[in-house]
Amino acid sequence: MKKLIVLFACSTLSLACSSSPKSTANATNTDVSAPLQSDEKLDDSAETHAQDKGFEDGSDSPISAVISSKKENYQACYYNEQALKPQLAGSIHLQWDISPSGAVNDVEVLDDSVRDEAVQTCLVKEVETLQFPEREKTLRIRYPFSFAPRGVSYGEIREMMYKNKAEIDACREKHSDNSGSLVLGWSIDANGSVLNERVLQSQINNPELENCLLRVIKPMQFNPTMERVEVEYPFEF
Repeated sequence: MKKLIVLFACSTLSLACSSSPKSTANATNTDVSAPLQSDEKLDDSAETHAQDKGFEDGSDSPISAVISSKKENYQACYYNEQALKPQLAGSIHLQWDISPSGAVNDVEVLDDSVRDEAVQTCLVKEVETLQFPEREKTLRIRYPFSFAPRGVSYGEIREMMYKNKAEIDACREKHSDNSGSLVLGWSIDANGSVLNERVLQSQINNPELENCLLRVIKPMQFNPTMERVEVEYPFEF
């Protein structure tokens, strides 16, 4: 279990954060920027093998740029299934040919450690729609797509609080006479749902205000993560 301690205090009226967060949790991300390999078909008896030197940042390779242009689509293939299967992770190695016209032909799965048919099928369909620059000869591409849960970042928690700012402010307005600090805690389950929301510290000692804020926290849905994450979030009134 990981613990995410959000150490920036936010007013429920402005949600203006005054300090930088700290955490013991590290987020993981889907990586579609793995090394690219290509085999250029010269004839039926000979092939040359070349490493695409500009692939890592995608700035020097038209091929890499085309593949990276659909990064969000590849992520969607994975995240749609990972939301239902929190531990889903791994890599899928594909091979395909780029024809002289730039169209994609003969997509093959070389290896699949994700082992999820829906992810694999979706990924293959996305690759089949790619359109590369025209070239003189057919080019064979071998490309590994790596996938892992996104985890929960400071930014996501902060964004979630802003998203629910109206509800948080409504709780505050009902109890405008209160002042002081309040620290709420909750668990983010592997599927991204909130569990065990609770008051950790309170200088306010107003159960109605505290419960109002807890009801705002309860339905929040975060990114799926590989394991349960504990969050501590302070408010200043």
